[in-house]
Amino acid sequence: MSRARRWLARLAGVVGGERRDREFVEELEFHLRMEIEEQLRRGLPPAEARRVALLRSGGIDAAREAYREQRSVPLIDDVRRDLRHAVCGLRRSPGFAVIAVASLALGIGANTAVFSLTDAVFLRRLPVSEPGELVLLEWTGRSGGRMYDGEMWPAVRPGEVRGTSFAMPFFDRIGSASGVLTGVFAFAPLEQLNVVAGEDAAIARGQLVTGAYYTTLGVQAVAGRLLEAGDDRPGADPVAVLTYGYWQSRFGGDRSVIGRQVLINSVATTIIGVTPARFVGTLDVGETADVTLPMSMVASIRPGSGGDLLAPDFWWVRIMGRRASGVTSIQVAARLAAVFRNSVLEAQAVRAAAATDNDRPELPRLQAADGSRGASDAPRDYQTAAVLLSVVAALILLIACANVANLMFVRAAARQREITIRSALGASRGRILRQLLLESVLLVFIAEAAGLLFAGWAKDLLLTLRPGATELQLAIDARAFGLATVIGVGTALLAGFAPALHSMRTDVASSLRLAPRTMHGNPRAAGRMLVALQIALSVVLLTGAALFLRTLQNLRAVDAGFEQNRLLLFRVDPRLNRYDGQRIVQLYRDLQRELGSLVDVQAVTFSRHALLTGGRRSNRVDVVGQPASANEEALVNMTGPQFFTTMQIPIMAGRAFDTQHHEQAGAAAIINQTFARTRFPGTSPIGQRVRYYGLEIEVLGVAADAKYYSLRSDPEPTLYLPFLPYERGQASFAIRTRGDPMTTLPAVRDVVRRIDPTLAIFDVATQRSAAAALLGEERLLATMTVSFGVLALILACIGVYGVVAWNTTRRTGEIGLRIALGATGAGVLWLAAQRTLAFIAIGIIAGLAASIIGARFLDQLLFGLEPTDPLSITAAAGVISIVALVAVLIPADRARRVSPLIAIRHE
Repeated sequence: MSRARRWLARLAGVVGGERRDREFVEELEFHLRMEIEEQLRRGLPPAEARRVALLRSGGIDAAREAYREQRSVPLIDDVRRDLRHAVCGLRRSPGFAVIAVASLALGIGANTAVFSLTDAVFLRRLPVSEPGELVLLEWTGRSGGRMYDGEMWPAVRPGEVRGTSFAMPFFDRIGSASGVLTGVFAFAPLEQLNVVAGEDAAIARGQLVTGAYYTTLGVQAVAGRLLEAGDDRPGADPVAVLTYGYWQSRFGGDRSVIGRQVLINSVATTIIGVTPARFVGTLDVGETADVTLPMSMVASIRPGSGGDLLAPDFWWVRIMGRRASGVTSIQVAARLAAVFRNSVLEAQAVRAAAATDNDRPELPRLQAADGSRGASDAPRDYQTAAVLLSVVAALILLIACANVANLMFVRAAARQREITIRSALGASRGRILRQLLLESVLLVFIAEAAGLLFAGWAKDLLLTLRPGATELQLAIDARAFGLATVIGVGTALLAGFAPALHSMRTDVASSLRLAPRTMHGNPRAAGRMLVALQIALSVVLLTGAALFLRTLQNLRAVDAGFEQNRLLLFRVDPRLNRYDGQRIVQLYRDLQRELGSLVDVQAVTFSRHALLTGGRRSNRVDVVGQPASANEEALVNMTGPQFFTTMQIPIMAGRAFDTQHHEQAGAAAIINQTFARTRFPGTSPIGQRVRYYGLEIEVLGVAADAKYYSLRSDPEPTLYLPFLPYERGQASFAIRTRGDPMTTLPAVRDVVRRIDPTLAIFDVATQRSAAAALLGEERLLATMTVSFGVLALILACIGVYGVVAWNTTRRTGEIGLRIALGATGAGVLWLAAQRTLAFIAIGIIAGLAASIIGARFLDQLLFGLEPTDPLSITAAAGVISIVALVAVLIPADRARRVSPLIAIRHE
């Protein structure tokens, strides 16, 4: 038989090996009985006949072992027996198994859940064909200017900025000039689309794409078809593609929707297809497009904006392409550099008349970045939360490992006699070490299964606590499972290797001379050092939790400058229904009048931006008569009638707008106290004039400072102008009710439907919930760090308890003897706890030092307190001290109550 066939036979013997082993033993016993009968017939006594038969057969055990070596793989058999032994051992120690599995499950689950967030934000590639071949065009240049009104260049490094927006003329030119791309497409987000299906009007998010979007990406439809080049040409029939999620939520996954016409911004549009479930577009994280439209529809979807969007100085589309075979990203950028340079020069020429030297930037440089993740730029809020939570989860895993290692030390010490006897019977150190490590691996894989269940729950909690993150697709997929497996194996080695080695450092002869009850081993300071590590890490986590919790409390206690209770907010954008000019003015007046007539409504107003919802506008506002150096930008908000009354913002000087001010641009303006203090120091601003977009406007009154867009920022100079003379865009309505604002919502919807059934309202929320949404990152960090801090505290206390309980058990005889000789209860208590208390103190001191150093990196995330806040640090140290002291005293007090007679008998 060839070597390969022999190994195949051995591998086959692994399966069903126990059955074959039993059959072989039965056959051996049959031959042994036959041999014994033969010896009996020869006249030998029964005992002698059996002895001779065994000698002639070589022994059943020896024959069975030889058979195993020939018919199977001994190593696999040994591992299988060791695993069976490990399972039996864990069943005999259920308390140890439950605590170890729970500790590791929480550590593994926390890391897996946080990885799912990190993966979705930073690592996950687009679910398209060969995503590594995609490139995203971007540019870098000198900071200090604007390429066009509305987008400030984001900073890359000091003195440089980066952008991913380009003008449509540049895209049109690179289609035929590239030669290094096998496909190229442009795309841009649409913030709101009014989609009317039947009698149901609702707002959806959209995007405009050029015809090669789906073909270049290699995405296939799950229903109907996707956009093609013929759909993106002038005069083509309006068509739309839905994402899978929107298809399910809006149309219930009905396949008959394919070919149906809906109104999108009052344009009759045919739904032609649905994208796969995993493909949510190529936009930034959190910018999933529900509806995708061809770029040629821009003029009809956004009436009046088509000319601006095609201008060479209006940079608004993003561009991606697929590299040709053998072409690098550097070659793509070099090939398109000349086309880009001409596009920039053209844009600067258009704006030369209005630009100053500071506004006209240097020529930026084109780059072809990795496009495998689309245009996602990993927003700072996701990035900060993901990185910080990853660090916290890693600390939790370290604490869990230390805790399990402590338990392993205790368990190994308790099994010292078993290990010694096995060594005396001939078991090698490697075999014993493998047995002990297999127990660790078994524990870890059980914990991994439980940890994945915990990770699924924690993942959903991350989405719940982070507003806007619900658009992320957090999944416990193969990569997350792989990470959990790697963590699990590493944890098994980390937590089990040192205790296993320690348990084998015992002299067999001397150990066998000891009584069974005294053979607990002596891990010396190893267990206590692990306790110190757990305590130190717990202090760090509890300090961070206290800092974030106090930050959240401080932000919630901030005086917003207006009454937030009993306010219902919603937005409308009549331009989506082709309203313009006086029709918008009349619509807003009708809505305000009809909503104000509702029984439960006290007052109604509207504005361009609702307060504390994240929206803002900042413009240059000059004070007439002051030097140009004193002129600065200010926040600007367009407000409707009764704005200050509805929002309950006091007018501190002058008066509020009246009816005539809402009829004529430039009639009057109201400023806040910060504007008055910084722009009109030492003088009354009433009657003074400010210049806004060329209009000189008289200051009518001074309003109290109110938070505009953020609870964190100090009040900034703010200018309030009447809405209707200036603004013809979307508006945010605010309704002050007599009771719960949400109970008024059905009546509000009825009013809007009665005025215009096709007008959708969106961003419906109470003022309290809208302001709370601004604290999403703070709430996420506070909740997760507090949860992890409590978890770390529990794990650390389990470790403390385990060490003290093991130590007192090991010294039971000594303690009983001391009590018999007259030792006091306090003396025994101190004897049992002193060494552990010393290591707890070391852990607290080390944790405080690490907290003070590490908290300095959290300065930008805190509010209203310093990173070295004494209250937070003291609270963390106090909590861990009290809980650890209780964990020490419980087993120590049990030792104090030991009966001397029982203790000596125990020994």
